[in-house]
Amino acid sequence: MSKILEIRAAIAAKSSDLADVEQAGAPADAIATSLQDNLDVLCESYDRAIENLASECLTQQQPGALSVRRALGLNLGEVTIEFLVAGLLRHCGPAILQDLRAAIERQAPGLPKPLSAEQRARNAAKLRADLRAMQREEEAEILAELDRGNEIERRADADPAAVLGIPDAVLAEFGL
Repeated sequence: MSKILEIRAAIAAKSSDLADVEQAGAPADAIATSLQDNLDVLCESYDRAIENLASECLTQQQPGALSVRRALGLNLGEVTIEFLVAGLLRHCGPAILQDLRAAIERQAPGLPKPLSAEQRARNAAKLRADLRAMQREEEAEILAELDRGNEIERRADADPAAVLGIPDAVLAEFGL
């Protein structure tokens, strides 16, 4: 019985490790690069509007003929939300990124270590295999206790593949 308790404690610890891996975010640098790329895409409409306005300015032959509304793509004098957001992000984007990086640095110590997608997949696969091996060992102990006349309840979250003794190779073959 004490062997089962030891195995269950090890399963709980390994399950916690697996949860940490599954919840780990991507490395902050990769996220910041992705965010910068997203900000750049959002700013494209503002950049196009400024380029259009510059072209208008350079090609005007009469003072006062310049149409800022037309050049910026503004409808009937209404400033579009897309233009305003793009302009705000173009000029405030660096400050937003700086604030985000500071918040990431503050929060990072309390979160699981960041992992790339490849690291997460590799670590999770290893932990799942270890966990399944421990659960198979637990099942063997439960059956041994049953042979001794002691009925031990299985954990509600026991892996059915481990309880049924399905080999890892068969699980891998079916993508489980």
